[in-house]
Amino acid sequence: MTEKAVSVPPVQQRRSLIGGQATEFVISHYSDRLFVLVTQTGKLSTLLHAVPDRTDTEALENFSVTPLLGDRDCLKLQLIARQVVQHICQFSTKPLLLGLGLSSKPTLDQVKQLIAVLKEMLTPVGRTQPSR
Repeated sequence: MTEKAVSVPPVQQRRSLIGGQATEFVISHYSDRLFVLVTQTGKLSTLLHAVPDRTDTEALENFSVTPLLGDRDCLKLQLIARQVVQHICQFSTKPLLLGLGLSSKPTLDQVKQLIAVLKEMLTPVGRTQPSR
């Protein structure tokens, strides 16, 4: 009997201080999607699915974010997902699965810090982040 080879997706990890709190970032690159986990609690409390809404003629300006688990009303969490998927679309067509486990609702400054770390981690080596 032959054994089927199992491939492990590439994973990136980082720890940063966000709002004075240790925050773990884990990114798993699967063949059909990107899974991003951001946690301050060691747990996942909100899971969001984000994809670009596009047709062949449209620019990548509209994005759908669907809460799959947890807080469905926090617009700041959806903002994080929209910003991250918009950044990913510059380099990849994969949808985003974003898991968040934050110790409290983030402030706008913390949202900006989270997005900056994720954009830095998700920018391919040798490419620079476009300025907006």
